[in-house]
Amino acid sequence: MANDQSVRSVLDAARKEAERIVEKARNSAQAKLKAAEEAIAAETERRVQAACRAVDEECARQLGKARGAHGKALLEARNRRLKDVISEARNLVLADAARYEALMARLLEEAAAGGVPGQVLVHAEDRALFKKLLDSLNAKRAASAKLTLAETAIPARGGFIFRTEAYDVDRTLDSLLADRERAMAPELAKALFS
Repeated sequence: MANDQSVRSVLDAARKEAERIVEKARNSAQAKLKAAEEAIAAETERRVQAACRAVDEECARQLGKARGAHGKALLEARNRRLKDVISEARNLVLADAARYEALMARLLEEAAAGGVPGQVLVHAEDRALFKKLLDSLNAKRAASAKLTLAETAIPARGGFIFRTEAYDVDRTLDSLLADRERAMAPELAKALFS
């Protein structure tokens, strides 16, 4: 009996020790499992954040690229429309013969002011008109300040170039409209594309 009780006492002590070891192992395993879960969650969160940043950066890059392309296309459309308006203005000036003659007479008088002699270069189609204008203008000028029609023609119809020994005055429609276009570009753009 004493033997049985000793055996039972040893078995109870062994069972308690075993339960304590199992409990300690269970607690250690749960702690390791919890640490692993937290590490996995942290790594997952880090990867998700990195992926989100990468997506945000790519979206921002694509958006910037799209905005740039849109801005370029809009600018090209604006410039095409501006060129169309200027071209239409040129055609309107040339279409009204009386208005064109009056404009050229005024510009010729301004360019030749000061009584300096010179030559007037015009397009072949404008020779008759400018001969008439020069005759009228020369009637009011001194013999030493007469203007002549140059044999050399300018390539595009519309306007003239007044040439003296010292300088040239470009009053071609292309130059006048280009100057006007530069001056009016902000206003035209605002009116056309607001």
